[in-house]
Amino acid sequence: MLHLLTELRRRAPINYKLIPVTIDPGFAGFDSVTISQHLNELGFNGHIEKTNAKERINAHLKAGTSYCAFCARLRRGALYATATKLGCNKVALGHHLDDHIETLPTGTP
Repeated sequence: MLHLLTELRRRAPINYKLIPVTIDPGFAGFDSVTISQHLNELGFNGHIEKTNAKERINAHLKAGTSYCAFCARLRRGALYATATKLGCNKVALGHHLDDHIETLPTGTP
């Protein structure tokens, strides 16, 4: 999504600023260093917002509900709050293949 928006910005008849934001949900192994390095290579000062989503999920997940869906809702809320804090007036969401496969229904009721 960032690559697409960067190209669109180059061609657009209006000027706009891109602020890449990544939500760190607090899971072990989340690699914010590689994300930051990639953004720096692209010329961006990205923003990594650390959250305690893992703790909140573990404390409040109801039996029979989706861990991934709950996490996604918490991340979305953190993204909107961060966008407001950074003065953004638009949010563009991008997914990678792992996001897609993790949120597919399992077929069980």
